[in-house]
Amino acid sequence: MKAKTELADPTKQDAVNKPSDKVVVDPELVDNADATLPQTAKDAIKAAVEAVNPDSTVVVDDKGNATVTTPEGKNCSYSKS
Repeated sequence: MKAKTELADPTKQDAVNKPSDKVVVDPELVDNADATLPQTAKDAIKAAVEAVNPDSTVVVDDKGNATVTTPEGKNCSYSKS
C-alpha cells in the first residue's frame, strides 16, 4: 500500500501498466499445460501490452506470459492468468 503523499508523485508509481482487457485465447490452449500458443495469439498479447506500455520491450513466451522492460530498465512479468 502506498502512502497518500506518494499517490500524486509519478516517480513513486509503478512503471509498467497491465492492459485492462485480457486477450481471448482458445480455451483448449489455456487449459492444456503442454500447449504452445500460436504466433497469432502471442502477437495479440504483445500488442495489447505494448499499447499500454509505449517504448517498452515486450516478450511473450509460448504459454502467454509477458515480460515488460521499460526504457528506464524496470522489469515486470505478467502470467497468463
